[in-house]
Amino acid sequence: MSALLDVDDVARSFGGVRALDGVSFRVDEGEIVCIIGPNGAGKTTLFNVISGVMRPSKGDVRFRGRSVVGMPSHRIAAAGIGRTYQVVRPFSRLTVLENVMVGALLHERGLAPTRRTAATILEAVGLERFADAPAESLTLTQRKRLEVARTLAIRPKLLLLDEVMAGLTPTEADAMCAFLRTLHEQGIAAIGAVEHVMRVVMSISHRIVVLDFGKTIAQGTPAEVSADPAVIEAYFGATP
Repeated sequence: MSALLDVDDVARSFGGVRALDGVSFRVDEGEIVCIIGPNGAGKTTLFNVISGVMRPSKGDVRFRGRSVVGMPSHRIAAAGIGRTYQVVRPFSRLTVLENVMVGALLHERGLAPTRRTAATILEAVGLERFADAPAESLTLTQRKRLEVARTLAIRPKLLLLDEVMAGLTPTEADAMCAFLRTLHEQGIAAIGAVEHVMRVVMSISHRIVVLDFGKTIAQGTPAEVSADPAVIEAYFGATP
């Protein structure tokens, strides 16, 4: 079976610092794959390379069998890769609905259908009652949902989530987990998530990819990865 996303021997250097060093993994249709690793492991840099924010120093990124290396971010988004950012920055002076409309305009033509699409997405993420509120009035949890809603508006087949649980309480994180499972059940073909909250990672992942100092040190199911000595050493500094 061909991969939806295929990351092949990707490296990215900044001067003499190699943030990614030969990273390879795949995401198949219908999978939720989490990317984990200690701070500075290269996780966000990896998302930047996949989404076209950065170009790899070497290696290839293929989406649906086609290389996206060198494509501008807006073309990668139009091809079906949607990406959120760790620091949520909505258009604060626009309403919640208008924020989602900005994403929907990638495919929609005309304000009326764009507005209808945005309203449908807000209902799906539970923000419909805030449609006419300014985005700056939302809580952190609500802004994170808005960030996901804006990304859903571009009709992604692969949804890249960059630490959507950061800053949330355990109760809020549980609600976000349930929300992500619902998105997956509603037809998002695959979800790739960078995440630090291990309870979340273990509960939503089909597979996990572990990075450390820019290298892939483990891949597998949650049970396989949690028992891997290299992963334990990376996180805790000692093997069992």
